Amino acid sequence: MQKMVTIENSKEMANFPKCRGVKAYMDVYWTLDHTRMVGVLNAQVPELALKNKPISETGYHICPAFRDYFHNVYGWKAMYDYSLEKSVDGNEYLYNARNQDIWEYYIRSVDEQVITIYQAISFVTDSPSLKVSQEHPYFEDNKFTSSCYVIPGTIDIGKYYRCLDFAFRIKENHSRAAFDAGDIIYYLRFHTPEKINFKQYFMSDKLREYDIMIQEIKASVASSPRPLSFFYDKYKKFNLKSKVMKEIKKNLI
Repeated sequence: MQKMVTIENSKEMANFPKCRGVKAYMDVYWTLDHTRMVGVLNAQVPELALKNKPISETGYHICPAFRDYFHNVYGWKAMYDYSLEKSVDGNEYLYNARNQDIWEYYIRSVDEQVITIYQAISFVTDSPSLKVSQEHPYFEDNKFTSSCYVIPGTIDIGKYYRCLDFAFRIKENHSRAAFDAGDIIYYLRFHTPEKINFKQYFMSDKLREYDIMIQEIKASVASSPRPLSFFYDKYKKFNLKSKVMKEIKKNLI
């Protein structure tokens, strides 16, 4: 059977210039908290956004600007079928999934149709700094992207440890958010020329405590929003990074 030619394995890409003069890779540690969602062993390692995209007849896949833009952009796949639909009276959303404990969610605004799903997913690095952006998966065509768009954000996972939120807005003239298991529901952009080496670990009680401590700092200043640098400074002041990384390396898979 002939192998399908995709953007990532095309002949043109084999000859595409590689980044030179940089470290071979950067370690990124990731986990899902099994106390907050079920079936965490079903999670898949993020995959490059262009991994299985077909070659375009227009040849845009060999454009340097396009390639640079998608460097270190990974897709996160949904673990389960999921839907959230506005009720007939329009005052609430009705949640439907195979298991009602799969995800916690918060309706930020019924009128604006802004929703946050708490996924209990964490990414962190032992490198001094690595910014990661959560972005709309604009190169995907599925149930979710047809009716919703992701609200983006960027944090430095070398200076901060917390679970990612998955915030999105349901588009006008739509009343339902849905995705199937295996659908890419958002992109993760790692802002570095180095390759990403993912290492999975199990969440522990001690790591959960550190996460709660950080979230409590956030909650304590909720009435007076602070820049991310405020939280980075707290993280550094109390030497939380070395404590977090020490515990993570004890629980590598």
